[in-house]
Amino acid sequence: MNSKKILFGLTAAATLFSFTACGGEGGDNPVGPGSSSSKPVELPKESSLNPVLFNEPSVTVMSGMNGMQGSLSGVITIDPDFFSSEGAFEGDTNQVTRIDSVHFAVGKPTGDGKIMQEPIAINLDGQVLPTDRISLSQKFFEFSQLSSCGVFNLYITVFSSTKHTVDPKVKTITYTNTYNQLTFTRNESECKAPEPESSSASEPETCTPVTANEVELSNTTGSSQNALNFETGLADNPHVTLHISGREASLVPGAGVSVFEDNSQTTGLQPEVANPGQPVCLEKFKASTRAYDEELTSGLWLEVVANGKTYPVMIKKPMFESNTKGSVTLIYYK
Repeated sequence: MNSKKILFGLTAAATLFSFTACGGEGGDNPVGPGSSSSKPVELPKESSLNPVLFNEPSVTVMSGMNGMQGSLSGVITIDPDFFSSEGAFEGDTNQVTRIDSVHFAVGKPTGDGKIMQEPIAINLDGQVLPTDRISLSQKFFEFSQLSSCGVFNLYITVFSSTKHTVDPKVKTITYTNTYNQLTFTRNESECKAPEPESSSASEPETCTPVTANEVELSNTTGSSQNALNFETGLADNPHVTLHISGREASLVPGAGVSVFEDNSQTTGLQPEVANPGQPVCLEKFKASTRAYDEELTSGLWLEVVANGKTYPVMIKKPMFESNTKGSVTLIYYK
């Protein structure tokens, strides 16, 4: 591991801007640019060195249940090579570094060089903290929360810490890091007055009905089904194969098969449950541009593309018998 020096005496809490904490509510809930209640974004002071890695974070503009929304993707992790050698931790391997919380903020650049706060809310529902990995997949915010249209900046701030695993008297070291390279655009047409409704009936939306199917993939016994062809529901000519290593499950795609994150569905919620009595339409599932080859987590939505067809997939909680044995239940639509 690499030794990295850590900054003491962080004052992030004192300068933290009004944004949404992981699983919490917004702060001052400012109105937006042009309002007397709007305030400039103030980013917390960063640590000189930091254990956090931002892996391909992005924000995609897409249609949601209540209009347009910003859909997040990417992963935040603790650097596996990070090792504190500061103070009491010098030469001491009895330490662990974890992510304590993640905060988000949206700012609107103005003509005078300022960036004003926007009253957005992003929750990482179901995320248990502290942790060493946070997936941003299927996390989103509604554009209806924004005060106007145009270009906006999205900031992701991570608070993490190193603790002694044996002696609780050893002072915890805290770190702050902000990712500030994300921008997105809200189309000006969304801020215009609505057009009068046409007297002619609007064309119905296209709907290709799909139904849910459930299958358990497992490698616990020689007779277990550990692969799946989504069209047949069998293991022959599989589109994906279950792989388990280090108590982490993943799907290995077959030849010509691609697996993407889905940015349209709510984590862990099946669409027929969210909208009882309504048909489930294939067109309502939207794949992101980011291929997914990482750990399967409970409630995760994926889009598997095989032979020109798309199969939406929701992951149920993986179960493990050992580091290399276990099972995962999939709910897939076709």
